[in-house]
Amino acid sequence: MVNKSLVEIFKNIPGDGCLEWEDSFYGYLSEHGEWDLDKFWVLHKALIDIAKEIDDELSVSRELSYALLYIQQNVLI
Repeated sequence: MVNKSLVEIFKNIPGDGCLEWEDSFYGYLSEHGEWDLDKFWVLHKALIDIAKEIDDELSVSRELSYALLYIQQNVLI
């Protein structure tokens, strides 16, 4: 079963082959230089949902950690 929250987070990473890159929050911000509030809240909800899912786990996957750090670093610049 595909985790929709993970899909949403990973589509915000450029070069992953996702056809929806420009529809993602970070993709739209990068390509158009505009902060789209609707896309932001979609990503925000995905982040909250993932946090709830991994709350009881002892670790986070390396891929998810990389994606979260990549988005944070590039959005805050």
